[in-house]
Amino acid sequence: MADEPNPRRKTRTRGHVIADLGVNYVERQVLLAGYVVERYRFDYGLDLWLQTFTPDGVADNGHAELQVKATDKLAVRAGGTTAAVRVEAADVRGWLLAPVPVFLTLYDAAADRAFWLDVQEYVRQQQLDEDEFGRTVTLRMPLAQVWTPAAVHALRAPTVAAAARQVRGGRGGER
Repeated sequence: MADEPNPRRKTRTRGHVIADLGVNYVERQVLLAGYVVERYRFDYGLDLWLQTFTPDGVADNGHAELQVKATDKLAVRAGGTTAAVRVEAADVRGWLLAPVPVFLTLYDAAADRAFWLDVQEYVRQQQLDEDEFGRTVTLRMPLAQVWTPAAVHALRAPTVAAAARQVRGGRGGER
């Protein structure tokens, strides 16, 4: 039968579908904010490159990077205020070394919405020790941080600040 899976051929899974929907959702909110987003061709723990602009439409110095995760079943924790997101520890280590802000987004496919987390700031505030990471790390995504055009605008400040630190000779990940 044509509808039965063929074990000799690649299969597009629900995971593939919601991953694409998640990237599409994140991109759309960026575009609605009036900013520019580009997909990385190769995935080494980052999916998107975000360029911000001044209110007058002038490109800001610097950029931010985004990692998009997607789920059909949001793992709500802490009395409904956060969602658990498991990520590779190697990715988190790379994000901490990045000289630009890195934002993790979590797309909730069931509700067609997304949330965001400033990874470098989160690790600093939670005082996480990367030497104690296992193979994966569970981060707590604040459900109050909904990914909207207004939220994307709010990311401009840390992006511009990181670019200014680079010009002054600062190191990535420092806030």
